[in-house]
Amino acid sequence: MKKKNFKFKLGDKTTDIWCGDIVTECEFIANLKCGLMLFYDTTDKSFRRVFIEVDDDGHPYMNGWDCASKPSKLL
Repeated sequence: MKKKNFKFKLGDKTTDIWCGDIVTECEFIANLKCGLMLFYDTTDKSFRRVFIEVDDDGHPYMNGWDCASKPSKLL
């Protein structure tokens, strides 16, 4: 299994954010407090607040269910 990247620089893109069955491309904007990250979903045209979560098998993944049309709604 390939190790997932959880560290990003401004503008880095990823499709590893879990937000349902649809795979979208997200662009990293900033690290927020308490380990949260802010991404712009280039497919869905929304902002996503992302955090690292661990599944039942102990594998970490990026949870991006929280989304909004403006980044200020996620801060």
